[in-house]
Amino acid sequence: MARRGSTARSGFGRTLRLATTIALVAVMTPLAVPAASAGPGEADIYWVNGADGLDIPGRGSEALPFATITYAASLADPLDTIMVLPATYDGAMNEIFPISFNGASLVSVAGPATTIISGNGASQLLSFTGWADGDRLEGFTIRNGGVASTSSAVQVTLTTATSAATAPRIENCVFSGNAGGS
Repeated sequence: MARRGSTARSGFGRTLRLATTIALVAVMTPLAVPAASAGPGEADIYWVNGADGLDIPGRGSEALPFATITYAASLADPLDTIMVLPATYDGAMNEIFPISFNGASLVSVAGPATTIISGNGASQLLSFTGWADGDRLEGFTIRNGGVASTSSAVQVTLTTATSAATAPRIENCVFSGNAGGS
């Protein structure tokens, strides 16, 4: 037989345990990670990891990268840099070619041996417009891009360069199996 008041005490105990659990979860849950973008007119860094990134708003940081270069490029403005982790970025990884950049830099973290942008041989792969001082394409293998006689794998349109030391550049890239135009 139950003692008098035990129901009230056990109900209070459950309520107290539930409140304590909720408070602990609230304290232990990290605050939302801010998006990588600091805003227009500021130099931002976006991160891409084809192996475990996700193309959703609020991501793009080193800790929470995007999955595709295409998505990062759609958000980047002329002062931004897109840092890319090793993978083969192609149609199977949901890249949509040509990937268009408005002045942003594209940099591989690990270099051309492990960071590959690969097309299907039927389209341009990268299109950079408005490149200016400091912009760069660095550390990729770029293969199977362009359409014979009509487009190259990579197209770059420069705005102005003020000095050779800071002029836009393509460095440490390997080009393989690309068709080309002028």
